[in-house]
Amino acid sequence: MDATAAALAPAAPSPTYLHAVPLTPARRFRKQLTDRFEEVIPSRTIWRNTPPAFVLHARRPRP
Repeated sequence: MDATAAALAPAAPSPTYLHAVPLTPARRFRKQLTDRFEEVIPSRTIWRNTPPAFVLHARRPRP
């Protein structure tokens, strides 16, 4: 996660595909994103995916 944040330009988004939202690893991953990026925006649910998922758009890495 740190390498991803360091490699991004300040305004570049980092899309992250996520499923299994209620599970502990997914919640831990979401916390890591919010700790390392100023803005984390979830997309709408992608129902055609099995299992349904969504994309998190992380922007502006924290210094």
